[in-house]
Amino acid sequence: MNGYFMKVAFTHNLRLTDAEKEAEFDSADTVDAIAAAIEAAGHEVEKIEVSGPASTLLDRLEALDPDIVFNTAEGSQGRVREAFYPALFEELGVPYTGSDAYTNTLTLDKWLTKLVVGRQGVDTPRACLVNAKNYDALITRGLGLAFPVIVKPNYEGSSKGIAPESVVRDHKELLPVLRAALRSYPEGVLVEEFIEGIDVAVGFIDGVGHDDGLLNPVELLMETSTDRPFNVYDYRLKNVEPGKVQFRCPAGIPRDLAARLRTISLDVVRTLGLRDLARLDYRIAQDGRIHLLEANAIPSLSPSSSIFAATSQLGMTYNGTIAAVLNAAALRSNVATAHELGLRRRPGRSQPIRVGFTYNVKRSADTDDQAEWDPPETIIAIANALARQGHIVVHLEATPDLPRVLAEADVDLIFNIAEGVEGRNREAQVPALCELTGIP
Repeated sequence: MNGYFMKVAFTHNLRLTDAEKEAEFDSADTVDAIAAAIEAAGHEVEKIEVSGPASTLLDRLEALDPDIVFNTAEGSQGRVREAFYPALFEELGVPYTGSDAYTNTLTLDKWLTKLVVGRQGVDTPRACLVNAKNYDALITRGLGLAFPVIVKPNYEGSSKGIAPESVVRDHKELLPVLRAALRSYPEGVLVEEFIEGIDVAVGFIDGVGHDDGLLNPVELLMETSTDRPFNVYDYRLKNVEPGKVQFRCPAGIPRDLAARLRTISLDVVRTLGLRDLARLDYRIAQDGRIHLLEANAIPSLSPSSSIFAATSQLGMTYNGTIAAVLNAAALRSNVATAHELGLRRRPGRSQPIRVGFTYNVKRSADTDDQAEWDPPETIIAIANALARQGHIVVHLEATPDLPRVLAEADVDLIFNIAEGVEGRNREAQVPALCELTGIP
């Protein structure tokens, strides 16, 4: 717990049913987890569910007089609904977490996002925006896209309106799917070329991870089957059966591809004006080409979401991640200083000290080849001791993948207890690797 106290209003939408219209709302468990994390950081938190008249929210904010708002709420309808509460907070002059109203409007509109990032040379799948006004003309002259294509709502998130049958192989299949989508989402439907490849999510939390706030990429592992021939992160997988999707962090992609992904992500964050936290979703094609699918300025903060898979790889807890988001907004808004928040700053850097903890973990007591390795309880005790000193602990098991993982970890120094894997020089392997990469 730090020594600085803030009064925090936590605005959110509470998910009461499994209906698709509430897909982007927070479950009661997520609401409680976020509130508990803010309290654990030493702040007072008031949970404010935003359904009902906006005047009720205004009355509660006026009575509470918060230092800052931790916001996950969005409006209930319309193409600019995610901008509603940020715009309201700005009008009231109350600092809040997350991107501003303009950026929230921009990122909710997938078509407009494509146009904006495309000007910066960022690849997105070729697409057409279809609505009731241009439907007949587009169908008559053709969309000019290569099949297969995916049909999805343009102004929705959380994979709303996306199912396995949203991917169609030819024009004949497209028409009934497109007409049904327009009936459900008359404001606009995106028809987009479907790119075969892997799904990767890149999280962003200002002040966490690398200098630029980008977290390590997370690969989404989804099984295909006869009824799911395409790997589509659809509504059911994201909201009903999340256990069927596994996260791998860092993503299993080559180093040069990871470096290009980082450069692209930094361009997207800057171009769209994302701040404090965000998530970028990509499809990496089989030829290595990187396509931005979506930018989410209000990403899910469910403990099972990809952002926490990335921060846990850095040794951060759920509470620590939520606190980092709040700290980013407090620093940006001049509500608090780094010193007041208890953050340790490095010269020229905007984050705490990152300690890479290298070790070999003993998984079996019955094998001689693991005799010198350390049991899990020892590793946990050391990591906790380092974390209590205010450092970010990056777990780096000394497997043959360590050279690649270490290059991507961006650590300041190594705390090493690794014995190495095999050979007469095994105890020198990690120190030699650190010397080669210039890491103390």
